[in-house]
Amino acid sequence: MKKWITVLLLGLCLSLAACTTAGTSDSTASQPTELEGTSGAKAGQVRIFNEDPQLQAAWEALGAEYTQQTGVEVRLVSDAGEEATLLTVKSGESLPETCADLSGTEACAQLASWDLTLSDESGRVCGIAAEVEVFGLMYNSMLLAQTSNTCADITCFTDLTEVVYAITDNQQKLGFSAFARVDPDENFAMQLSALRGDTRNLVDLIINNTPCSVLDMEENTEAEALQDFLDGKAVFFLVRSGAYETLNAIGSQNLGVLPVYLGSENEENQSLCVAAAAYWCVNESAAAEDMQATLDFLNYLVQPRIDGSVPVDDLGRLAPYRQAAYVSNMLEVVFRTDLAAGKAPLVCRYVTQAPEGLGQALVDYARDPSDSNWEAVAAIIEKK
Repeated sequence: MKKWITVLLLGLCLSLAACTTAGTSDSTASQPTELEGTSGAKAGQVRIFNEDPQLQAAWEALGAEYTQQTGVEVRLVSDAGEEATLLTVKSGESLPETCADLSGTEACAQLASWDLTLSDESGRVCGIAAEVEVFGLMYNSMLLAQTSNTCADITCFTDLTEVVYAITDNQQKLGFSAFARVDPDENFAMQLSALRGDTRNLVDLIINNTPCSVLDMEENTEAEALQDFLDGKAVFFLVRSGAYETLNAIGSQNLGVLPVYLGSENEENQSLCVAAAAYWCVNESAAAEDMQATLDFLNYLVQPRIDGSVPVDDLGRLAPYRQAAYVSNMLEVVFRTDLAAGKAPLVCRYVTQAPEGLGQALVDYARDPSDSNWEAVAAIIEKK
């Protein structure tokens, strides 16, 4: 009897041990990863062509993280041709001949605006913005307060016009003008050439409400225009995010930024100007499993992790995705805040210098604001 009981107890212990082991195995297998359900997991490769040495370490870290979570190999390559599956195309460069359609991807859906895509002749979305720059109308809040106005009073072009005229009418008493002087060959011309739409009213408003006569506009430089703003001689100044640091002398607590209003409809729901500096493309000529793995990786870049961070932010660039959070200055903070509030950015061209001939065309228009002179300005801008 004792021997039978001993055998029975031993069998029961072994059975419990087996159940415990099986339970542990099932529990471990069922632990979800951050990207569980990603199609193509452990199939295919992602091969990134990166031309920016500053992003090398960030791409490597993101690739390692993704591989650890999904089993999909991610590596950087030096060949932009058939070997690469994910490429970054700078604004103004030609698209690769073989680009996958990205219109159905989560990355495309997360864009701040559909206008931040590149399409081929057939309408296929062949590129989505990877990096953007923003610009707007910077204002000195201390000076604006002296006009008995706040930024809340300016929600459209009509509001801006009323404030500007009031400043000009009282310029001698106030001791400052509405806008910094216009530099026709540099910052002003570059920002103007980036804008899409009818900009004539805005140009008229600016060039007629500066500290200097339009007759002297040809002599103005970007440095002088900036100094007007830094010295408190002007309330408003067009600035892009890449040049924001030049305004540090005023102090961020005294700075604000407004959209560039052009007199369009629903301007109260408009945010800052945004222009794509670079786009992501996926190589359609890659093997099917590699292309799918790359599309999955692209979606991963714009999806929040468990801790709320978004992988694309690790690249240290302002990316136009709704759940991204990276910012480095006030203009980028305003862009993110407006995006979260449902406001739409004004998508513009990405430019790094003013088009040839625009400066002289602006001078000619300032001295004789005729329709024909404006047509010359508009023609140069549209060529850009």
